[in-house]
Amino acid sequence: MHSSESPKPMLYYDGDCPVCTREVAMHRKQPGADAVCWVDVARCEASELGAGLTRGAAMARLQLRRPDGSLVSGAAAFTAR
Repeated sequence: MHSSESPKPMLYYDGDCPVCTREVAMHRKQPGADAVCWVDVARCEASELGAGLTRGAAMARLQLRRPDGSLVSGAAAFTAR
């Protein structure tokens, strides 16, 4: 019997925003970046946003969904886990 992996935090960002894309690219090169699921809101399916998050909210501000389902918004999303 093996244990199942915990779901990864999901970081939602606006892939059409040059500033957002540049910042995310920098963070994705950092150690531990593979522990996060990076979701480009400009290109994802609506179903990938999950409960309580609209595309508009995700495009307006960086969002992180923790494995427990809670959301963290804005710059705090980069430091939350």
